[in-house]
Amino acid sequence: QVLGKQIRDGVQKAVDDINARGGLGGEKLALDVDDDVCKADNAAAAANRAAGRGDVLVGGHVCAQAAMAAAQVYADSGIVMISPAVTADSLSDRRPGPTIFRLAAADRHQGSRAGGYLARRFGSQARIALLDDGSPYARPIAEGVHAALADAGIREARRETYDGGAKDYDALVGRLVDDAIDVVYIAGYQADIALILKSLRAARSTATVMGPDSIATNQFLDAAGD
Repeated sequence: QVLGKQIRDGVQKAVDDINARGGLGGEKLALDVDDDVCKADNAAAAANRAAGRGDVLVGGHVCAQAAMAAAQVYADSGIVMISPAVTADSLSDRRPGPTIFRLAAADRHQGSRAGGYLARRFGSQARIALLDDGSPYARPIAEGVHAALADAGIREARRETYDGGAKDYDALVGRLVDDAIDVVYIAGYQADIALILKSLRAARSTATVMGPDSIATNQFLDAAGD
């Protein structure tokens, strides 16, 4: 996974920099790398291996189900886990112990903050569309956006769930263009959002496109192009 590789590279850079300065307390850091393939069973097995090695800090995991499965092992072993990527509310709501942390904002907060921004920035002067792919990741974000807009007295001009992983979204974009949408918030994954954005531009739509943390990746930039 692209995001996982980027996180691994970042951790490696940090370890190299710290060791170049003499390590911590005169001891060099050692980095162990494991790949859970975003599967809960693999993540639990990786966590047990980390505990067996005596690891003290884990930078991960990336996927929510994997993180939840591993977090219990880390909590039981007193290992500090800091996930830089998991946004699922469950990681905080069902936190198994005091050594489990996240850096990414929770999904419900992403949605409410995004909806509040849309209300302040565009208000009722713009026609806003809210899309999501129906996934456990995207749906809570979209619901947060919707709730924040509703609190501001704003109703979306279009609210729709699309099928993630499609080869093109021209039909969806056609509906957005027909509805004269000015702003579209898309709760989903980076590859799909990139395709929707490209289709909008191909249809000569200048609608502002906004999305969740999934688009804060090189993968999105590469897929969306100019």
